Amino acid sequence: MTPLFLNNRPIRLLCGLLFLGMVSGLQPGVPQGLALSTLSDLPPAGSTGGAGAPSPQRLVGFYASWSAYGPLQVSAVQAERLTHVAYAFASIGAHDEPVLTDADVDRPNIAQLAALKRKYPHLTVMLAVGGAGAGSRRFSEMARTAAGRQRFAAACARFLYQTYPASFDGLTLDWEYPQGDGDAVPGRSDDRQHFTALLADVRARLDRDGRRSGKRAPLAAALPAGMQQLKRYELARIGPYLDYIDLMTFDYASGSAKTGHNAPLYASGPQSESTDRSVQALTRAGIPAAKINIAFPFFGHAWQGVRLGTALGLGQTGRTDHGEFTYGTITKRYLPGPFQRHWDPVGRVPFLVGSDSRATAGRKWISYDDAQSLAQKGAYIRQHGLGGAFIWHLGADDPGGTLLKAAWANIRP
Repeated sequence: MTPLFLNNRPIRLLCGLLFLGMVSGLQPGVPQGLALSTLSDLPPAGSTGGAGAPSPQRLVGFYASWSAYGPLQVSAVQAERLTHVAYAFASIGAHDEPVLTDADVDRPNIAQLAALKRKYPHLTVMLAVGGAGAGSRRFSEMARTAAGRQRFAAACARFLYQTYPASFDGLTLDWEYPQGDGDAVPGRSDDRQHFTALLADVRARLDRDGRRSGKRAPLAAALPAGMQQLKRYELARIGPYLDYIDLMTFDYASGSAKTGHNAPLYASGPQSESTDRSVQALTRAGIPAAKINIAFPFFGHAWQGVRLGTALGLGQTGRTDHGEFTYGTITKRYLPGPFQRHWDPVGRVPFLVGSDSRATAGRKWISYDDAQSLAQKGAYIRQHGLGGAFIWHLGADDPGGTLLKAAWANIRP
C-alpha cells in the first residue's frame, strides 16, 4: 500500500481476473427489473443461513505519512470513529530494522500520534512496515535466514517497547509480496515458508520482551486479495500468530485493459473475483472469520475512451487513467457534475460515467466506493462474523469525513 500519486492509491496488478461476458441491465440508480437487495439479504461467505454475528469491534484507519503534506494532519484524525490507526509506512533498513524514511513528516507525526493516544485512550496504534514497491524491497532478503528474522523481530520489539512506547502499540507487516513483485521487489520461491517463520519469530519476540514491560503488542498482516497472490502464503499456518489480517479487498481490476469494479462485494459480470470470494479463501484455509478485516477503500480507479455498450461500460476496453481518484477528489471534480452515478446491484458498488477533458473519445468510467457500498460491506461483516474493516487511507476522504462517518456507522451501528 504505497501511492503512485500524492494522495492516490497505487495501481497494482492482480492476477486471475477473468473477463467472461457482459453484465446486462445496469441503469442509472437502481436498474429497472433488478431490485436492490436489502442490507440483510446477503449470501453467506462460508455457510448458508444463520442469524449473523454481533457488531464487529475493529475499524483500522491507515494513516499514510504523506497525508501530513496536504489533506490531513495526524492531530485532525477523528479517532473517536476508529479502534486502530496504522501508520504507513516504515521500510526495512540495512541491519534488518524498521526504518522511518521521511524525517520531515515522521518526527512530527509520531509526536502527534502520542498526543492522539492520550486524547483517545481506547486507540491502538500500529506501525505498518512495507507497502508496495521500495518499502517491501528487503523483506525477502531479511526473512530468508533465521538470523535475519530474529534481528528484525528484536528491532521491532525495541521500536515498540523502548524507542516509541508512547506512540505505538503494535506491528502490521505488509510484505508486497512474498516471491516478489516485478523488478521493484525481489523474491524467492521459498518466501512462502519464510513469511510464516517471520510471523512466528516476531510473535515470539514481542511476547518475550513484552512480558518484561507488562505489555503485549498486537501483530497483524496485510494480505492481497487475488486468488493467485494468496497462493504465496501458507494460509493454513499463519493464523495463530496474528491478531488480525487486513485483507486488501480492492484493486481487483487495477492494471486491466478492461473496466471493472475496484472493490466489488460479489463477483459481477466479467469479474470473477470479489471481496466475498477472497474472504472464503481465508476461511476455507482455517483462518477464523473474527481475525479478518475487509477493506473500506477511500479511493477508486478510472478508464478513458470507454464505449458503453449494453452494460454502461462494465467490462469494456479502455485506457487506464492515472489521475487522482481519492474519494475527496471524486466528490470535488465529478460529483455533482457532468458524471452520472450508477449502481451495480450484483457487485453492490457504484460507478460513474461521463466525459471530461481527458476523455478524447468515448467516456470516462470510474469505479469507487461510497456510503451505500460501505453499508453493504458493513452488513456483510456483521452477517459473517468478520473482525471488522480497515480503511486505505484516511487522507483520501473528503474534507467533511463523509466515508469515515459512514464506515464507523456501519461497524458500530
